[in-house]
Parts: sequence; structure tokens; C-alpha cells
Amino acid sequence: MVKMRERQRQCVCLILLLQSFGMISTDQALAFMACAACEDRIRREEPRFTLYPSFNLEAQTEYEVQGLFRFARDDIVRIFPLLNFPPHFTTSGGTICNGLTAFLIMLARIAQPMRWTDLAARFGPFKPSQLSEIFYEALETFLDCWQHLLDELPDYYSDPSNLRRFATAVYGVCEHLRHCCAFLIGTPKRIARPTYHQRLFYSEHERYHCLKFQNVSFPDGIIGIQCGPIEGRRTNQWILNHSGLIDDVILDRWRFPVTAETTAIHAATAATAPPIIDDHYQYGLYGASGYDPDGAHLMTPSPQSASTLAEQDLNTRMLKAAQWSCDNIVMQWASLMLWSRLRNWQMPVGKFFKAATLLANMYTCIHGSETGEYFQCKPPPLEQYLSW
Repeated sequence: MVKMRERQRQCVCLILLLQSFGMISTDQALAFMACAACEDRIRREEPRFTLYPSFNLEAQTEYEVQGLFRFARDDIVRIFPLLNFPPHFTTSGGTICNGLTAFLIMLARIAQPMRWTDLAARFGPFKPSQLSEIFYEALETFLDCWQHLLDELPDYYSDPSNLRRFATAVYGVCEHLRHCCAFLIGTPKRIARPTYHQRLFYSEHERYHCLKFQNVSFPDGIIGIQCGPIEGRRTNQWILNHSGLIDDVILDRWRFPVTAETTAIHAATAATAPPIIDDHYQYGLYGASGYDPDGAHLMTPSPQSASTLAEQDLNTRMLKAAQWSCDNIVMQWASLMLWSRLRNWQMPVGKFFKAATLLANMYTCIHGSETGEYFQCKPPPLEQYLSW
């Protein structure tokens, strides 16, 4: 409004200046003033954005649905009732939206690096500012309900029978690992150079600004634990030491006492039986080269200079298998690939990545993953995963 008044004042001054020099007559000056006032009135009455019709999921083709949301139409119909979304959202700005539309807006925003004006062409009659409010409201609701699936290890991945199944799957690919049931890998997520505290987010190893996450992925393709976001200057070993993963998970939930029953079970699969440490069977993790090995708890690749060709091949295969689940997050949810728009002080980049990880896990539960096919290990059904 202030800019409009200033522009109108400048037009009047210009018209009066032309009249004072005799370049236009008084009648012409009055006509120009009337035209300027009419133009400003029309601009005030015109809407800034075109209001498009409401979005109808059933009216879209299957190709359009998968391209916009990464899920098929049947997948969305299957997922949404399990999310415990409210039937209607009311944002802080007073915008009212039904739960399904809010979920679709969240999917579309994370799936593609689209501007709000581009999304407004699909999700009418909302304006870009209203779509932004709906998206952040849906994102907060989604993480409040399901972030615990990444913060705490579900009981499914602490069950001895499942751990034996994972260890057997890994042993089938690599005979050098007898009791490995999951993979530990640090994932740097590149962000735009922040305005403030640049050295806090700069990684000397990666040579760019980033947020770091620590993922524990299983042979079925599911990421069971995700620690982060952590500032980019921290190393993988520092994140592991401060996450409490070794004490809270490996030493607490992946350690089982030696009894007659467990001894009989492991005797049938002696090749993949975990080692006995302090009268307990102990399962462990396989981590990347950035971690310090810790015996039976954490196994890392052998040094390149002191490894045989078989061990080098093992390192390559295991690291690729561990990285597949993490790469799948960015490949499916392409908005995370456009790092120049991920401004940490202007948007919750860490929440974006956690939401994308949860959605990638849901996609894996429905369609499987390359990791699961490689280890021939099926993930849990979607209904079971969302019931934890």
C-alpha cells in the first residue's frame, strides 16, 4: 500500500512538472491524473494470484499421481487412514484444509523442488502463502505422530528371531561377517551456505556446508534409527559417541543371555551364531571406514593397505549395500537434492530429511527396496510398521 501511494505521488508530480513547462495543457493534465488514479484502483482490486479449482485425486492419471507424490493412488489410499491425521487442519493464519489435501501438499512439496506458485496451480483455491502454512502444519503433525520410529528402535528389530534372520541374510552375501545384523553409516546432507555460523556447518571432509545424520539401516531396507541433525563440522565417530547407540541398543537390546534354549537355536545355525561375550550372545553393526572398530559391537572395513582382494571386495559390497537405503531417500524425494534452496536458518531442513526418511520407509514396506532384494530379506508390512 505504501509503494502504491508513493508511485501515485510520483505520477502526479511528473504531470504537474510537464504542465508547468507548458508541454501539456491543463485539460490534458487532469485527464492523465484521472487515468493514473483509475489504474491504481484497478490494480488494488485485481487478485495477485489466479485461484485454481480444488484438487481432485481421482481425476488425475496414475502417471501424474506417481510423478507428483511418488506414491501410486492405491498407496495413498492405503497409507492415509493409518497416519492418524485430523479430518481438518486450521493453520495459524485461519486457513482451513481437509486432512487428505494437507497430506498430499506435504508429499508434493517434499517430492519435487517446486515453488509455491507452481503448487497453487494444482491445489486450488489456496494461495501460495496458504499452501506454505498448510505444509508446515502437516509436517509438524506428521513428525509428532511418527518421528518415534526413527528416534527409538522398534521391538521388531530387537527380537532375537529377526536378528538371526538379518545375520543369516548378511552372512549369505559375505561369509566374513557372522553376527552383523545392520549397517551404520553417516549421511551428510548438503545445504546452502548459511549467513551466520558458517564454520559450524562446514565439513572439512566433504568440503561443503551440511547437516549430518547417522542412520542404522537393516538388510530389509528399513532405516530403524536416525540420529540428527548434527552440525556439519562433527565427525561420524563423534556423533556415534554422543548418540548412545552402543550402550542403548547394542549392549542393551542386542545382547541375550546364554541359555539352553538359545544354545540349541544357535547350534542349528552355527555359521551365523554371534560370539559369546560375558555369557551373552552379542550382535553387532557394520560401519563405514569413518568409525573406530569396537570388536564384536562395531565392525569396520579393513585398512586398504593391509587387506586382501577378497576383503576389499567385501568392503565395496557392504558399503554399497549400506548406502543404498540412504541414497534412496534423496532419489525419491528430489527436493532434498536441490541443496541451494535448503537454507538452514529459513526452513527446518532437518525435519524435511526426517519426514523424507519416514516416507521412504513406508515406500519400502509397500514396494520393497534394492537392499532387501540384494540380501533377500523382506521388510515388514506397512500396517505393522505404522502400528509400532
